[in-house]
Amino acid sequence: MSDANRKSLHSRMFDKVTPSMMKSRKEVAKENATGKADDATRDAQPDSTKGAVQEAVDKVDRAGDAIVHGDKPHTKQHKSIFGRKKC
Repeated sequence: MSDANRKSLHSRMFDKVTPSMMKSRKEVAKENATGKADDATRDAQPDSTKGAVQEAVDKVDRAGDAIVHGDKPHTKQHKSIFGRKKC
């Protein structure tokens, strides 16, 4: 279950699973707009005020955003067998 003014987990999963080519331009535009609004709400609301499921989903989303946008999440870096750092 999602908190007020947030996209439901079901809607978010459906948006990700359905290929863009199967959606109309209007649907894609709506998903982009509601996704950006949901991200803004996610970042504005402290985790301590969220439900347990919403808090967990937001933490996963933030970690995914960090990886996509080039930020390194707070994880250990491992060395490959050649001594170079792997991300």
